[in-house]
Amino acid sequence: NLQIMHRFGIRPTILTRNIFDVVPSIRDYLLQEGVERFPSLYATEYFEEMDEDAQFSFIITYALPWYFQFYASWSDACTAGKIDALWLRYEELRTDWAKALGRILDYYRIGKSEVEIAAALEQTLGRDRARLRINKGVSGRGASLLTDRHKSMVIGLSEHYPWIDFSPIGIAKKP
Repeated sequence: NLQIMHRFGIRPTILTRNIFDVVPSIRDYLLQEGVERFPSLYATEYFEEMDEDAQFSFIITYALPWYFQFYASWSDACTAGKIDALWLRYEELRTDWAKALGRILDYYRIGKSEVEIAAALEQTLGRDRARLRINKGVSGRGASLLTDRHKSMVIGLSEHYPWIDFSPIGIAKKP
C-alpha cells in the first residue's frame, strides 16, 4: 500500500476511535446488518444466539486483532516517515463535523469556506440518518457495557505491540 500511495501521491486520512467503543459498535452492526456483511470477520447466525457477554468476547477475540494491526502498522509507517497521514479521531468528527471536515480539507489543501462546509454538511447530514449508516455513535459505551474481563482482553491485544502508543484509542500508556 505504501508503494502505491507514494507512486500516486496519496496522503491518507486515518480515522480512529476509542477501541472499547468499537466492540459494541461492531456488535450493533452484526445484529442490524447481518453477520455475513462484516468483511474482516467470519461469523455465522449462531452469533445472534449468543448472550451479550459471549458476543463481546467473540468480537474482541476475532475482530479486534485486525484493528490493532491496522493501527500499529499505520503508526509505525508514520513514525518512520514512510507516509504523511492525517490522524483524525471519530470522537472529534462526531463532536464537530464542520471543524473535522475543515481539518481534512486543509490537509488536502482544498480551499473551502466555512459557509461552503456548512452547506455541504447540511446537505449530507440533513438526509435520512438510516441512509447515512451512522450507528449509535455514542462515545463511552464501551466503558459502560464491557466487563473488566472484556477490557482486560482488549488491553491484552495491545501488549503485542509494546512500542506503540495506543492512548489515542483509549488504552493508557504504560509507564
